[in-house]
Amino acid sequence: MAEIPDNIKKNIYDYINGLSKKIHIVSAVLFGSYAKGNWNKDSDIDIAVFSDFFSDADRAESIAFLLDIAMPYGMDIQPLAFDDKDFKNYHENPFINEIVTTGIRIV
Repeated sequence: MAEIPDNIKKNIYDYINGLSKKIHIVSAVLFGSYAKGNWNKDSDIDIAVFSDFFSDADRAESIAFLLDIAMPYGMDIQPLAFDDKDFKNYHENPFINEIVTTGIRIV
């Protein structure tokens, strides 16, 4: 597992905890540079959030919802919204497959 600074870990867990009070999260996966271990001081925090809350939702509105919740944490959290079926069938989509198989599962 990639070495993630404690302050970043805390913000990730605080964000997911706050988000879980608003929606049911099937899974949340850290991906990108922090998951790969090649982050730098300018890296954003890529998090895929899988929830039935996003099943029939507009993707742009879903991401806006996730970004709105991320704002108070003062970090560049870049969430992506996926519905629960995307998580169950991750192997059918190369991008989601990459996230799930190489990322760090938070929830």
